[in-house]
Amino acid sequence: MHTPQPPTRLTILVCGWVAAAGGHAAARPFEMHKCDQIVVVLEEPFDKDGDEAASFLLPFLCEKMEEFAELFGLELERRKMLQVFIPEDMRSFNRITGRSFFTLAVYSSRRGIITQPGKALRALRSRGKLKQTLTHEMVHFFVHRTIGARCPTWLNEGLAQWYEGIRPRGRMLLTEAGIDALERRWHLRNLSVAPRRSE
Repeated sequence: MHTPQPPTRLTILVCGWVAAAGGHAAARPFEMHKCDQIVVVLEEPFDKDGDEAASFLLPFLCEKMEEFAELFGLELERRKMLQVFIPEDMRSFNRITGRSFFTLAVYSSRRGIITQPGKALRALRSRGKLKQTLTHEMVHFFVHRTIGARCPTWLNEGLAQWYEGIRPRGRMLLTEAGIDALERRWHLRNLSVAPRRSE
């Protein structure tokens, strides 16, 4: 008689729980990978919404990782560079980030990107906002990797919004040439916006 085998993911989860607890089942986050640089961690391993969100966002984030690495002049390492954490529920999101449901995701230099729970991510995706949100937080990751905490908040948020697709309304204060000059300074790690005075 043929005994049906459990799904591979279920086997990994159960074995992981037992190994982690020395033989006793204990709750443990589940990790998902698509590329070397990014890992998605589900706080609740059996969260179907989180699993669905992770399956959607992993290929997108891996693609963005390569795109932004080239843009920011960073070399990709063959190891985990960024963790994306999907909490079990909004209470967990609030406890970890200190933010309310108005915040869709947060980048922390210590914990990586922390998103809202899987159910909320599914709603974001159906409204076409998930990719924008992830792009925004990923820019914060690259800014931090490039220059650490020295980047002024206005520039950090401005870059994140620009690559997310938000454009300023009204008259732009910078011309195209001014933006090119800022980019050259960025690559030279000289982020002073004010022109240097000749002495």
